[in-house]
Amino acid sequence: MNIERKRITKKSRMLDAIGDVMVEMYLDGVRDPSIDRVAGVMCDNSLVPSTANSIRGVFLDELTNEVTRYFVEVSKIVSAELGNLPFHHVNHKYYSKGKRTPNCMEEAIDYVTVSGRGGKTQGVRFISGDGAKTDYYYAAYLTFWGAIEDTRRANLTEKIQEGTTHKAIGETEVKKLPEFLHPVGNRLAHK
Repeated sequence: MNIERKRITKKSRMLDAIGDVMVEMYLDGVRDPSIDRVAGVMCDNSLVPSTANSIRGVFLDELTNEVTRYFVEVSKIVSAELGNLPFHHVNHKYYSKGKRTPNCMEEAIDYVTVSGRGGKTQGVRFISGDGAKTDYYYAAYLTFWGAIEDTRRANLTEKIQEGTTHKAIGETEVKKLPEFLHPVGNRLAHK
């Protein structure tokens, strides 16, 4: 008998708790929960109304730290639970400017965060239905992500070329390169 066990850790409990709150918020119509709002809902769900404000404040600060720590990972999990909804992370400008709709992609780039670019992540924005096709925020996210991937590829290509020049990388290793680097590997292998 093979019984699959899930290791329960603090992280897994936090991922589940944050994810449950975010799914509940989405089902209640909140398509763009902020880290502060998720932590606030978790705090309200965990404490009785008569809890002292000082205790509530300390608890909310700790919850906000935990939500911040796991937010990017939980966003992916929630997206999968909601049927692989497209989503992107937003910065503080998105919330401070009133969640407005941009008129062009250049305007939307100011509100989107990807891998540390665009500022610190303050929330997530889920896109339902066919909205991703016409959504400037999502287009900005994809453009941002594409630029980051292109930079990573260029850096990796440069390192591989240096390695083959100095014979640190042999022909066998060049042939084992990831598929997206095969043109580089083929050029280097034939030199």
